[in-house]
Amino acid sequence: RAEALLAEMESATDVELVPPPYSSLMHGYLKSERFDDAEVVWRRLRAKNLQPDPSSFTTLIQLRIAQGNFAEAEAAFEEMVAAGVRPHGCTFAILLTPCAKEGNFEKSEALWSRMDQMGVMPTVPCYNCMIQVYAKSDQIEKSEEWMTKLSRVGNGPNAHSYGSLMDAYAERGLPARCEELMTKMQSAGIKLNRVIHNTLVKARVHAGDLEGAEQCLKDMAKSPATAPDKYSYNTVFYGYVRDGQLTRAEEMLERMRKDGLEPDPQLDKALSRAYTQASATIPLSQLEGNSASFIDPGASRGVDWFEEVGADGGRRFRSAVGGEPRTSPPTSGLVQLQSENGPFYW
Repeated sequence: RAEALLAEMESATDVELVPPPYSSLMHGYLKSERFDDAEVVWRRLRAKNLQPDPSSFTTLIQLRIAQGNFAEAEAAFEEMVAAGVRPHGCTFAILLTPCAKEGNFEKSEALWSRMDQMGVMPTVPCYNCMIQVYAKSDQIEKSEEWMTKLSRVGNGPNAHSYGSLMDAYAERGLPARCEELMTKMQSAGIKLNRVIHNTLVKARVHAGDLEGAEQCLKDMAKSPATAPDKYSYNTVFYGYVRDGQLTRAEEMLERMRKDGLEPDPQLDKALSRAYTQASATIPLSQLEGNSASFIDPGASRGVDWFEEVGADGGRRFRSAVGGEPRTSPPTSGLVQLQSENGPFYW
């Protein structure tokens, strides 16, 4: 219907065409993931020799990002600036979002500086992106600084703001810090949604507190609005797998089914792989020769790799000397798998 209305406006002789209808239709196609149709509307706008307004350019930038082409999104932004069209705070928020997801804090800082130089008022989502980008790059102190900055402007942090910082704490296994933020949210009148509760579950799992994570699931089940979903159960499931408690992991799958949630096939595969791996690994005390003598579990001397199970069920191998984790198993060196009966090595 929107397409038909715009066509009527284009064919009418007594209607002055303006950019907003094109922007609205572009945005509608964008939300429906009909990117090619959104592209066509943009070309129609330019073919009518209309000067795109801030919303038109912002939607174009959002389209380029949705298409996975950040370079073209930046080019659209520069075209916007060159045309003398002033960006909005939401324009920068859209540009900051993919940077935040990737943990690209250098690009994020550059965009923030550009926004500041242009005198554009940052929106709450802009601050949220800065909190998230430093959380993703494991710079919690910086995330906290941006949270403090946000607390001093407008209405302060929203649920997404707290959630981004909570996720950083969760990755480090700091459930107490997560609970502090949850208390602050409640004091500010912000409801604790399922995502927030899931983040606490993640924090407890990463801290090795699987019983605490189980309690979180029970607390979540008290309200339909926060009842555990697949992510909730998956997180605890993989915690048990990583800890070598495979029977408890199986029980978690059964609980999911009883709650009407069919586990993804990858969970059964991960459990099967874990059982196979458990039968192929040996405790440190059973290592032959002088292997045990040069390995100090407390200091991790002699260990080349640490095996982990990610929240998505994938295996990750982190080098003992640092660096980014890899998904492919190492071809040499000693690998440590931590469990309640271990550590185990292979």
